[in-house]
Amino acid sequence: MNLSCGVVNSGKVVGQKGTEIIVALSLTSDLSVYDGMWCVAALRNLLSTSSNHRPMLKGGAVDALVILAANKDSFISMNSAAALRTITFNQATRSALIERGAINVIIEDSSSGKAGEGATRER
Repeated sequence: MNLSCGVVNSGKVVGQKGTEIIVALSLTSDLSVYDGMWCVAALRNLLSTSSNHRPMLKGGAVDALVILAANKDSFISMNSAAALRTITFNQATRSALIERGAINVIIEDSSSGKAGEGATRER
């Protein structure tokens, strides 16, 4: 899944409540591993465009990624940490990362020795 189709198209997805839709799906109590994988992949891809960082923060992406990072599935947890790591360079979002516990997720992932890799899944 690749929702990050460049600055303009990914901005349109984010601007038209795409973040909120993905976040709502990712926070459902009966989230399957399959749906969790798609949610984290979509959020990570959309966050790869720096102009999406602030609107996605407001849309709940960081909170959703912190929750997804606790998932037992390694693909979901590692890619959640990797997505959060992509927004650490942005000074405007750093305080929000600290407040929401995202820094703890990143540090824990870094301690695992697989930081930045993001898990892949065979098809």
